[in-house]
Amino acid sequence: MSISVSPCVNATGEDSKGGYSDSDKDVLNSENLPDDEPNEAQLTPLERILTLTNSGNAFQRQEAAKLLHDTLLLVQKSADDPVGESEVFSCLLRLSDDKDYAVKTELVEQLAYLAPLCLDPSYFEKYILAIVLKTLVDENTQVRKSSQSALMQLLESKMLSHELLTNKVCPLLLELTDPNGLDELRMESVGLIARIGPYAGHSAHVFLDTFATLCKDSTFTVRKVCAAHFGAMCSVLGNEATTTLLPQFSSLCYDNVWGVRKACAECFMTVSLCSSLEQRREFLTPLFVSLLKDQSRWVRMAAFQQLGPFISTFADVSKSGLSLSDDGHVIVKNEDLTEESSTDAHESVSDHYVENNSTGLFTEPEELDREIDFVEHNRDEICQSERDEENHCNGAEDSFKPTSLLEQCDSLIDSDLVHTYDTSGPENVEKHDDDIPIVPPRSIPYVHTDSSVGKSSLRMVMVDDLHHSLGERVADSSLENSLDLESNESIFEPNTSSTHVPSPLLQQFISMTDQSRAQTVDLEIAKFCAFSLPAVAFTLGRDNWKIISKTYHQLAENMQWKVRRTLAFSIHELAVILGPVITEHELVKVFDSFLKDLDEVKIGVLKHFSDFLKLLKLETRRTYLPKLSDFVKSDNVRNWRFRQDLADQFTLLCDFFDASDIRDFICPLAISLSSDRVAEVRQASYRLLTAILNVFFNANDPSFVTFFVRTLISRYAHSTTFFGRLTFAQMCCNLSSQVTVFQRDLLPELLALHCDPVVNVRVVAARTLAYIDKVDPSLLSRDSSEVTRALDALAADTDRDVVPIIQPNSIANISARR
Repeated sequence: MSISVSPCVNATGEDSKGGYSDSDKDVLNSENLPDDEPNEAQLTPLERILTLTNSGNAFQRQEAAKLLHDTLLLVQKSADDPVGESEVFSCLLRLSDDKDYAVKTELVEQLAYLAPLCLDPSYFEKYILAIVLKTLVDENTQVRKSSQSALMQLLESKMLSHELLTNKVCPLLLELTDPNGLDELRMESVGLIARIGPYAGHSAHVFLDTFATLCKDSTFTVRKVCAAHFGAMCSVLGNEATTTLLPQFSSLCYDNVWGVRKACAECFMTVSLCSSLEQRREFLTPLFVSLLKDQSRWVRMAAFQQLGPFISTFADVSKSGLSLSDDGHVIVKNEDLTEESSTDAHESVSDHYVENNSTGLFTEPEELDREIDFVEHNRDEICQSERDEENHCNGAEDSFKPTSLLEQCDSLIDSDLVHTYDTSGPENVEKHDDDIPIVPPRSIPYVHTDSSVGKSSLRMVMVDDLHHSLGERVADSSLENSLDLESNESIFEPNTSSTHVPSPLLQQFISMTDQSRAQTVDLEIAKFCAFSLPAVAFTLGRDNWKIISKTYHQLAENMQWKVRRTLAFSIHELAVILGPVITEHELVKVFDSFLKDLDEVKIGVLKHFSDFLKLLKLETRRTYLPKLSDFVKSDNVRNWRFRQDLADQFTLLCDFFDASDIRDFICPLAISLSSDRVAEVRQASYRLLTAILNVFFNANDPSFVTFFVRTLISRYAHSTTFFGRLTFAQMCCNLSSQVTVFQRDLLPELLALHCDPVVNVRVVAARTLAYIDKVDPSLLSRDSSEVTRALDALAADTDRDVVPIIQPNSIANISARR
């Protein structure tokens, strides 16, 4: 008997293209299904999870782990199966012994969510905690990490009691630190001990001896982990335990492996906070200085990054006069006394070198600048021989170039005599080794001369005075070549010995602006210095600002825009720390230079423009009004957030100026911003216009309000472009807060837009009226037919987008209120 075959299908059921027809596919699929496998749709949630748990497919067992939470929740809500809960937890135990690490990982991730569903308290300890402790020592790294995360989640959610933590978890962690155990387990146990320490409370002291032993472990990876978590352990164990651990910390700082020393540098601030002031000064400071001079560049890099934070731990409100509130704001103690002392400090800087106003050469900044220009102009001829000399010192970080006596005289004028007046800052002077003793600047003889003394004699006077101060009776030419270099370098160091912060730390911080540091440590070391400078200034206090003043100005002139950007974002905080007197004298010029900088830098001062200006005197503050128009110009016109921040800052500035200044300078800018192409900028400008209107209304001069209203109406309400009229309707949402002016002058113009020929204008006008009616219904409840006529026209508008905004019941409510 022959078999008839379709021309498109062969004898095996395949079509001519090698596939199957749709009907044959259904038959084949049904024949391949096993007869004994039940349909999942017919299984209960408990039966399904039991089936998946016992499956030989790892993916199905992993799916069972994902369904444990939902299944247990459904079983608990159902009263038909009293033993269903125990069966779910039995599946939990079987999955915890699975050989596939992906199944165990998925299971452990579900434990924190299953813990709240343990209605029987014994289930938590028997199943949840037991699985967590078992997987903490699993051979797979991913399973252990998931178990550690689950343990921390249980602690954070307070599901794990202090008793279970002390009796179950802590003994296991102590076992994991056994010297004969695996290094990976010991490393992970140290990190876990540091993380659970805050929850263990006083019980964490059981780890003290173990942690001290691990710090001396023969395996450097263990020591490295101990160093990385040393600060956390000190925070957990407290000050007394920190005193016990400091010898171990010292040994880690001098470890043979640079990674261990680098980890010590990174946690130095935390260790310092847990130590006493005496320990910071006598014990930790030498350790940190050794890290700053470490032979490894990576260690030095980490140390210099932490130098500013470490210096901040020496803050003392009794000496700096500054403290921080709970929300991080600077609080000035005895502000009047501090301001007076700040003024005296600035005057004393120049008083060291100026005898009096009648005979002193450096009494006037202009006269002083002329003398400096002369020395700078003749520097090349005078010091040609000194420039040809080379320094053969081999030090990597602390090397310096020999400088001639004349160059030092110039530096004396630039850095120590006029840095109070000239914020531009002199040339960098190479730093010297910290072991060289420092001579305070005030020990340098003063330079006194009469105005009749010529410019050329100024050089001779300075050389002779310095020559005499060093006790050398030699000629001028020989003196320049024979003067000891190290002694000369030490003369020009800032006087850091009178502060409560250790001098070596301040000297190293000041040296972060040197070019040699960028080459031997990190190219971004100046950025780290700029980031930490406000904290260092806070620690030193206002009276000691002159120590880092030159450093700040050098950073402000740094070629890297990221450094200047960092300073720009913090200049308002630094102004609060230094107070109005020093701010006027030192920071205003820097602030002005940032305003002319790149947009990336300018945005830093712009975001806190009002915060900085409110610290200035009114006379200085008003000098910025003509400059406001320059802020609107940016390098990138697409940077609309720049203009939005500008509008927000102008809104805050309205509180610092009178109505006439706002009318002349801020109001034109607000009008310009209200026509911006970006909606967010326009919304910010509407808030600005509202602030301006409030100032004008409270000025008790009707002419200000009249001028403002006429400007808005002529420019927007009566605009020949639909965009202007639409803008007027939008700004009325904000301007309606000034009820008197809005009802009298602006509301009639808004109601007149109900018959605007452009539908978009009518839509916005309807939205504005609906918003006003919702926020303050009294604004539309006056005895006038204009409101009703406008709302009736909008409700009967032919455009379908206008009608839903003005509901008929709104008109009824307004009519009823009238």
